[in-house]
Amino acid sequence: MYTILDLIGEGANGVVIKARNNNLDRIEAIKIWLPNRAKKNDVVVINQYLEEVRKIASLKNSSIVTMFNAWEQDGYYLASTEFIDGKNIKDWLKTPFGTDEIKRREVCYQLLETVLYYQTKGVIHGDIHAGNILIDKNNQVHIIDFGTSYFTRTKNNGKISIEREINLLYEDIKLILGNRFNEKLLKIKFNLNHHKLITDFLNPILFTKTLLQYCKILTIKETADQIIDNDVLEVYC
Repeated sequence: MYTILDLIGEGANGVVIKARNNNLDRIEAIKIWLPNRAKKNDVVVINQYLEEVRKIASLKNSSIVTMFNAWEQDGYYLASTEFIDGKNIKDWLKTPFGTDEIKRREVCYQLLETVLYYQTKGVIHGDIHAGNILIDKNNQVHIIDFGTSYFTRTKNNGKISIEREINLLYEDIKLILGNRFNEKLLKIKFNLNHHKLITDFLNPILFTKTLLQYCKILTIKETADQIIDNDVLEVYC
């Protein structure tokens, strides 16, 4: 049913390929789950696979890839999703748009609002690094590859995934805002040896909301500096 076009990426749990759905004449991204390289039993955990595809399918948001189908074939587990033609955060920042402060803040808003959406649905991405955030030609954010690290919740109740979620999101915003980002304004603690946030006292939703408000404050500050008419300023406030 598919014509394979390209290898998009690969990780600890599988590979993602670009393919044409010949019946629908549509380009899709297909993830093929593989045995985790860190494990020695050489099998894919079916419950892990099913829960990942189901949690993606339950999310209805234009900034989260749409799940089309999931199936088992010749002993492999696969899922087809919307293909996003875009650049990851690091590559986008190298484009002319990446030098525009307003565009950067807009991307931050989109990213944080999307993260807040799925977190309030009880989902933790667990692998929200810059490579899993794509920006299309219209500068719209798309989050892909909801990693399976959340399934470590059977150990320490998902603590590892929550730690990754918070630390990676912090690094994403820091990367996008660049010199505008001032970590001294956020009262957070770091592990001095690894320069990672100490997450024991941090709630993921509250942390995401805090970053979102920080971005809004930056916008208000920079916009207010440009307003000189007192009447306009009063309306704005």
